[in-house]
Amino acid sequence: MPLSVNCPGCREPLDVEDQYRSWKVRCPQCRHEFCPDDVAPDPAARADDGSPLPRPRRRRRGNGDLSQEDVDFRSAREAVARPGLWLGIVGWGTAVLCLIGAILCGLGGIAARNNPQAKNNGPDAADLFVGAIFLGLFGVPYFAVVGYSGRRMQTFSSRGWGITGAIMAIVAVICLPCGLVYIGIGVWALVVLLTPNVTAAFQSREDDREPAPRQWEEDAWKSDAL
Repeated sequence: MPLSVNCPGCREPLDVEDQYRSWKVRCPQCRHEFCPDDVAPDPAARADDGSPLPRPRRRRRGNGDLSQEDVDFRSAREAVARPGLWLGIVGWGTAVLCLIGAILCGLGGIAARNNPQAKNNGPDAADLFVGAIFLGLFGVPYFAVVGYSGRRMQTFSSRGWGITGAIMAIVAVICLPCGLVYIGIGVWALVVLLTPNVTAAFQSREDDREPAPRQWEEDAWKSDAL
């Protein structure tokens, strides 16, 4: 069972595996080195065999959060793969369609302006130019973000981007005739991203990727070199 301690340097709550409780460990937040048994309520003998300093995990805060032992990373990856894929498909696909529509509207506007007789047979040049500007400056970047967010979600690299893309897909129902498709995919992605296992899996990855400040890294390197 992990030992729950607070770092003496920054008071960050940490969970230390039982086999490391008598080792010297390094806090992932402030890089302070300490022995968990020395700060635990019931300290035991300290042992140091010269092995590399283990890095304790940050304790999960809040009710209902999962510890790292309870997280199923494989199922979390599988859960986000399909909704992330569909977010990418509808996002990039719609961005391409908006780009094509902007080009066609622009060409149509030019043709209508050069041929006043065609005004009675279709939209005038001003309307076509407005449509081209709307599709090009709003539609293309908007759905490109949805597509990019889906890719980040599918590759299990960013939960924040996934949530952003899901919400944007839901909001797209306002201006799209086939909005039910977007709202369905967006709700699907959002529900998956808010499940406890997926949330804890992404949080664990973010903790593992957290870089240490350069000065702390230099101090640690000098300490190891000595």
